[in-house]
Amino acid sequence: MIPEQAEVEQESPNKLGAEPSKLPKVAFWLLITALALVFSAWLMLPNKGGDHWFSKGISSYHVQSQLNEVRPEDIDRVLKSYLGVSFWDVPIDEIQGRLTQLDWVVKAEVSRVWPDKLDVQVFEQKPVARWGESGLINHQGQVFFPYSIEGYRDLVVLDGSLDSSQLVLQRWVEINELFQKQNIALVGLAYKPGKIWQIYLASGQSVILEDEQWQRKLRLFFQAYKQLSQDLIKSAETFDLRYSNGFVVGKKTP
Repeated sequence: MIPEQAEVEQESPNKLGAEPSKLPKVAFWLLITALALVFSAWLMLPNKGGDHWFSKGISSYHVQSQLNEVRPEDIDRVLKSYLGVSFWDVPIDEIQGRLTQLDWVVKAEVSRVWPDKLDVQVFEQKPVARWGESGLINHQGQVFFPYSIEGYRDLVVLDGSLDSSQLVLQRWVEINELFQKQNIALVGLAYKPGKIWQIYLASGQSVILEDEQWQRKLRLFFQAYKQLSQDLIKSAETFDLRYSNGFVVGKKTP
C-alpha cells in the first residue's frame, strides 16, 4: 500500500507579516502626516522677515456706508491704527467696538478681504425725538448724546430718567395717537418722579396725570374738554388730572 501523504499546511504570507502591497501606502500617509506637521509648525513661527504670502499686513480699508452724521475723520482715526497688522491677527471685534463708540454710530461691521484689506460698514443712529436738552432717542428707545443736535431741534422733546427711555417712547406713541384723534397737537412728554406724566401741547399748555389709569383719565378729560369755553381754554396753563373726580385748570399768571 502506498502511504497517504500527510497534508502540509503552509503558513500564508498574510499571517507572517503585513502585505507587501500595503507598505507603500503606509509610507505615503506617514510622509503626508509629517509634511502637514512641518507646515503647521511653520505657520506658527513669528514673522520676522516681512509678510508671508498668506498673511500680509493690512494695507487699506473701504467704508461702504453712506455717512450723513458720522465724521469720516473719526472713522479714519480708528482704522489707520490697524494698518500694517497681520491679515489674520487684526482684531475684528476690537475694531467694531471702537467704531461703535463714535458719535452717531449704532452698529459697525468689519470683515477681512483677501489678501490685505478691510471692508467696513457703519450704521448710523436714526433719531425719532429729542431727549432733554442735548440728547436724542432712536426708535428702539436708546438715548445717545452726539456732539451736536443741530438739524434735529424741531423734533418732539421727550424726557425722564435714562432707565425709563423705552417706557417714555412707548407712552409717547400711545398718548400722541389719542391726542391726534382729538386734533390736539403735542410737542413733548416728560416722565417725572412719582410716576407722573406731563404732556406738552403745541398751544403752550400742559396736561399732568399719574401713570395709574392714565388712559381712563385721558378719555374723561377729552369728554370734559369739549365742554369748556374757549375763554377758559385760552386762559389755562395746566390741566391737572391727578384727581379721582375730575381735573383742575391752572390759569396763566398775568
